[in-house]
Amino acid sequence: MKKMLTVKEVAELVKLNEATVYKLAKEGKIPAVRFEKQWRVREEALEAWLLDQENSQAALQFPRTRQVSPSPSSIARADDTMEKTVVRKSKRKKLINSDSNVEFEMLTADIHRKQMESRQLNIRVGGELEFPPFPNGEIWGMLLEGQISLELGPDQYHLEPGDSVHFSSSLKNRWRNPGKQTAKAVIVINPPIFV
Repeated sequence: MKKMLTVKEVAELVKLNEATVYKLAKEGKIPAVRFEKQWRVREEALEAWLLDQENSQAALQFPRTRQVSPSPSSIARADDTMEKTVVRKSKRKKLINSDSNVEFEMLTADIHRKQMESRQLNIRVGGELEFPPFPNGEIWGMLLEGQISLELGPDQYHLEPGDSVHFSSSLKNRWRNPGKQTAKAVIVINPPIFV
């Protein structure tokens, strides 16, 4: 059996006071189990819950984005250590922004302890995406298929398959697909913006 955490341990881990953790447990908002008068939380259930919370917060950065299977809980619950390291193509978590014709496939299973975040970026014909600028970071990308027109600050670049870019995350950037097929790129962001 995996470790069962006390309310005090959960409070320390998530940086909340114990009263707040008790309240969340009583309201069923945190995955807790009551044994007589004491609440306990399975360590892996807490990790899955935290990942769900992080992804909910991340969705605020990209309005009208919805997640499609698999759920973050199913990724976090993998008992096999390799499943937390290897992300199978069929198990990638996807985020879709229907207004901009953009889909992200998360290439990293557990990003909340990582220094970078990797995604596959799929932009349908005519679709575009703008990453919000943030200080002290960097973005690297490589186009796999299709075409991308990239506005990077005041400059504009046309990317073909195999081309890569690397720039400061503080630069305004817009990725647009002017081609006749879905553009697919791998993007690495440091530090992660989905945490």
